[in-house]
Amino acid sequence: MAKTRAKIFDEMVFDDAVYAKRVYDDAKVRLRRNTVAIVVSVIVMLLDITVVPALVNKLFSDYALPGYILLSGALAGIVYSIGGGFVNTVRVAVKAGKIVWYIIPFVPLDILFGLMASFTAFCLVIIFPVIFVSLNRIQIMKNKRAAIQYLSSFDEETPA
Repeated sequence: MAKTRAKIFDEMVFDDAVYAKRVYDDAKVRLRRNTVAIVVSVIVMLLDITVVPALVNKLFSDYALPGYILLSGALAGIVYSIGGGFVNTVRVAVKAGKIVWYIIPFVPLDILFGLMASFTAFCLVIIFPVIFVSLNRIQIMKNKRAAIQYLSSFDEETPA
């Protein structure tokens, strides 16, 4: 079976002007929230580097790695709840694993490397939330651009 090319970003297709207008209005609100989330994610990254290791040593001295994952994951969850949702972030992480799965053509290796890439992406989700919040911003901007394009083509077809 031939593999098709994987895409990180989804393409919006509209068939209704009301739905396109709703997506456009929603994109404006989500872009504002996403801007706040980018600032918060930079702060969270700095906390992950400086404060969280000290808290882990103080609170979870015997279980350092699970404690670090717990605290960093909680901070990342706050960022993702502000910046567009954790489900979108997980979707992008899985797509990153699929891209690696499409690149490696050999059957046992592609599954192994796809799983490793997904695991690495999930670790990056926790440690570097700014990457995935920025990717979510790109998706929101693509949705907004597609809605604008659909609405403008709809307006051009109307006789004056």
